[in-house]
Amino acid sequence: MGMSNDDANGFPPQPGQPNDGSGFPAAPNYNDPPAAPGQPPAPGTPPTPGTPPAPGQPPAPNYGQPPAAPQYDQQPPAPQYGQAPPPPQPDYGQAPPPPGAGQPPQQPGFGAPPGYVAAGQGGMVKAPRPDVKIGAILVIVGSVLSIIGVFLPWASGGGESVNGMDDFIFMSDGSLYFAESPGTIPIVFAVIMLAFGVTLLLAGRVLAVAILAIIGAVIALFIGLAMIGIATGLTDDISSADLGIGAIIQPIAPLVSLAGAIVATSKRRKMVPAEGVQPPFYG
Repeated sequence: MGMSNDDANGFPPQPGQPNDGSGFPAAPNYNDPPAAPGQPPAPGTPPTPGTPPAPGQPPAPNYGQPPAAPQYDQQPPAPQYGQAPPPPQPDYGQAPPPPGAGQPPQQPGFGAPPGYVAAGQGGMVKAPRPDVKIGAILVIVGSVLSIIGVFLPWASGGGESVNGMDDFIFMSDGSLYFAESPGTIPIVFAVIMLAFGVTLLLAGRVLAVAILAIIGAVIALFIGLAMIGIATGLTDDISSADLGIGAIIQPIAPLVSLAGAIVATSKRRKMVPAEGVQPPFYG
């Protein structure tokens, strides 16, 4: 049996390659023009580099070209501003976070000492107005003494006496002085001081009233000194006249009221624990 040239050489021809009669596949011809796009290349001709494969055919291998290097350090896509983020997906099987998680702890109110809470949340509150009975009574007593002293004798002698509601006529240093019912002025200030004393007695320490009582007592003191000066002028003019107790009381009574007003002002309102709040303990 005769053997073909291909069988004799032991190399069968490959499909799609021509046989040149030597038993080896024919060498590809690189001078042939590339196939038109969309058509398979001619048999035995490798595809031209850069030519896209025909539709429906796998891409041709790149002979003699190194594989493409992987791309590292690629930046992620930039965020799209103005778009709402996707809703969070529920995590099934996980316990919900505790209330207040992720929130900073509440800070205590600034300016409050340790153991106290802010106003309106319990803690320390102002106590009721302190009792100022002693100061109020002194103010009242001084006012009453001043009124009584107006009707007591301011000067007496020769079996006669005059009080603050009488007229005073006397000579002093060659000048004639006349005072009509000088005791009226002390009575007016005594009534005002009496009202201050009653207010402090009933309402407790009212700072504004206590301060006004101090001012009124100081003014009444200067008026009382002026009244005793009038009575002294009469006794100096009349050698037989003596200074009466009523005139002596006029500068003393305002001093009693002044002492009571100062006592009432010195009382301070204390801070006490609010109802149902345990007072702080400092150990």
